[in-house]
Parts: sequence; C-alpha cells; structure tokens
Amino acid sequence: MSACAESLDCRQLEAPPTAPGDSDHVDVDMLYAADIDGCERSLLAGFDARTEDLLRLALDVYAVDRLTRRDWRSSWSYRPRELRLVVPVRDVEFWRTPYVHRLLLRLLEFLSDDLWHIRFRRSNPDRRVRQAYLPFEKHVDDVFLFSGGLDSVAGAAAHLAGSFQRQLAVTVLHQSAIERTCSDLLQLLQGHFRGVIPWARLSTSLVEPGRLDQQETSQRCRAFLFVAAGIAAALAKGAKRVLMFESGTGAINPPLMAGMATGARITKSSHPYFLRMASEFASLIGQRRVGVELPHRRRTKGELVKFLADLGLVEAGARSLSCAHLPRRSGRRQCGICAACITRRQALAVAGIHDPADGYEFDIFGTDPSSIPPEDKLGDLKAVLGQVLDFGGIGPSLTVTPQLRQWLLGTKIVEDEQDARHWLEVLWRYRREWIELAQMHRRTALPWAGWLIRADAEEYVNARGF
Repeated sequence: MSACAESLDCRQLEAPPTAPGDSDHVDVDMLYAADIDGCERSLLAGFDARTEDLLRLALDVYAVDRLTRRDWRSSWSYRPRELRLVVPVRDVEFWRTPYVHRLLLRLLEFLSDDLWHIRFRRSNPDRRVRQAYLPFEKHVDDVFLFSGGLDSVAGAAAHLAGSFQRQLAVTVLHQSAIERTCSDLLQLLQGHFRGVIPWARLSTSLVEPGRLDQQETSQRCRAFLFVAAGIAAALAKGAKRVLMFESGTGAINPPLMAGMATGARITKSSHPYFLRMASEFASLIGQRRVGVELPHRRRTKGELVKFLADLGLVEAGARSLSCAHLPRRSGRRQCGICAACITRRQALAVAGIHDPADGYEFDIFGTDPSSIPPEDKLGDLKAVLGQVLDFGGIGPSLTVTPQLRQWLLGTKIVEDEQDARHWLEVLWRYRREWIELAQMHRRTALPWAGWLIRADAEEYVNARGF
C-alpha cells in the first residue's frame, strides 16, 4: 500500500493544483438521473460530502463511458477514446489533490483503456432537505455487491450461511430487469435463512439514451459505478469490507483469444489489480481502512455454484440472470450462446443443478434441431473451448504458460510467478470440469463434446470442426 494510504491523509502530500480552464471539458450531470436520496433512505444512513462526491463522480464516468462510442476500426483494433469531463464536487480540495487525482485516472484507464481528463469544480450549494440519521444506525460488518447474476447469488448464499447477521446487499439499478430479479432472489434467500437482508439500491438512468445501437456496448467503467456504490454504503454504515462474489476464473478473466489480451476487448470488472486500487481509493476517501475483496477467488464458478445445491437453493440459481445481451427483446430470458451464458450453463452442470433449456434462445446442451445454435452463432463457444484446451499447458505441475504469464504478470494480477499458483490451480480445475462434462455428454451426440474429447487427446488447439 502506498504511503498515502498508510497515512490516510493525502492532503499532506502536495498542495492542491490550481484549476485550469474547463472550456474543453464536458459537464455531464444533466445527461442522467440518479436517486441518491433514495439510496440513503434504503441505507438508513446519510452520505458525507466526500462519499456523495464519489457517487456523482462514478455516475458521471458511467454516463460518459456509455454515451461515447468507440472507434472500432477493425475486428481486433480500435482507437482509444479521449474522454474529458468536469465533475462538480463538494470537497473540491480533496479531489484536486494530485495523488488522489492520479490514482483515479490510473484506475479508470486500467478499466477502459482510454485517456481520461477529469477536472473538478466546486458544486453549487446543496439545497436538499436532508433526512437526519443516527450515526452508523444498524451498523453492518460487510457490504456485498448483488447483481442478480449466478456468481452473485451463489456467493451471497455461501456468505450468508456462514455469517447472516449485519450484512448489507448493494445493487445499482441501471437496467429495468435488475430490480425485479434481485428482489426475487433476496426474498428467496431471506426465506431460506429466515431473516431480513438489508438492501440498498442506487437507481440511475440516462435522460435521453437514444437507441442501444447508438450507445457504447462495452461499458467497461460500469464496474467503477458498482464498486463506488459498495464503497459509499460501507463508508455510511461503518463496514470494513466490500465483497464481490466472483469466482476465481471470472475474477482474472483470461482472454478467450490472443487479440483480446490488450485494450478494452475484455472486462476487468473484478480484476484483482482494479480491486487493489479501489481499496486504496476507498481508504483515502473514508480516512480509514476499507477493502474491496474477492472471497471466492480460489474457487471455479462450478465450485461456487455448488453452494446453491448444498444449501437447497437451486431455485435461486435458475432465477438468476447471466446473459451478456440484456435487456433481451425475445421471449427467452437469456441467449445461451454468449460467453456468460456458456460458462453459466457449464457451472450449473458441474454443480449438478438442473438447468431448463426453455430459459435460453439456443441450447448448447440439447439435441433439438430447433434450439441448436447455427454455425454463425458458435463463435463464443469455440473461443471458450479453445481456451480450455490452452489451459492444458498448465498441467498437474501448474506451469505458467507464456499466454498466462503475459496476463497474470502483465496486468498485475500477481507480482511474480510464485504468487500465481492458486490462480493456476483454479484454472486447471476449471479445465478438468469441462473435460469431464464433455465425457458425460459424448454419447448424447453433442458435436462440441465429441470434438473437445478428440482435440484434448490430440493436443489440437484450433477450435474448429464442430
């Protein structure tokens, strides 16, 4: 941790810079609506000036990221965006502190691979009528991010089984389908554990978003908004940890193909280096230790989801949403062919949980011709299986392959190869899960299962032929 974070008094490092002209920067707070008052009400706690500034900063960043299309020049390259904005804040001296400013830019540039130029101005006097709350009313031990996804609900179930009291769920409601899904899942968990799970929500929407095809679909900085909401809740409720329930395979998210190893083509929403920076950022803002953690980083997705089976919460797994193509306009809840759907279905199968095919537009585990994905829809499945074969290079001895060395060390997941062992263990077990799953389905005439068994035996790493 840096000297700034150790002292937790970044104002002593350097004098605040003078504010340059803002003529070339965009003030975006009129482009979206956000219910921060409603978030405070759901928390039963108020935000101090700096914490509210964090939320408004994250909302501004999210809006700019979503409304500024990338210039994709080819299928493998793009021109990084140069994004400029002015953020109105109440504690302007803190945000202009050079160390804080540099950390913020480094964090955002890591997430989105863009060039960010952010200036801060003093916000207008706050004329809101603020609700008074008792300090740390109903203090909580942990805050956990709750998205309604499969890892999210499985991780929540596992965590609540071990420590139900004084836990707080936090959700950013940025899509219409999320609130109902999260509400239903939390009701299931409350009924199972026979208690109340406090739930804080931050609602936000673009004022004039335009058509989806006119927006930037990658939305890499959405993770900053989610984590900022968790940090804000932790600071308001006295918690020391913000928990992100992501499996180890999902957390490091190795590129499916070589061309995805750089730039914004791969999400780093739960990347360990991002979360280390977020923890330092949270500690600076709150002037106390706040960690953003991955408690299930040593588990595969299948191992994490198995908690639902062991706890008798299989219905929660079925009701969760994982699809990368939300919101969907077809009658099916999820597409079944994006990487998120594919790894979801694999994890549910590994956990022994029945996953009805009628919830997906395409069924990679089925033999019904009407639901089998056509050749032009198999891109993500081929990439996932190709990656599974690539992980064969890890072997039982847990060797760091050149591709994994580039990712693990190059993106600062680990500092040296000695620290990579537990990540390699997770990836090796994940590979073994896929091979065993393919062996189970080999006799059901699933083309990909037979192909994976043959390709694994032949050490053939080009994912084609099915």
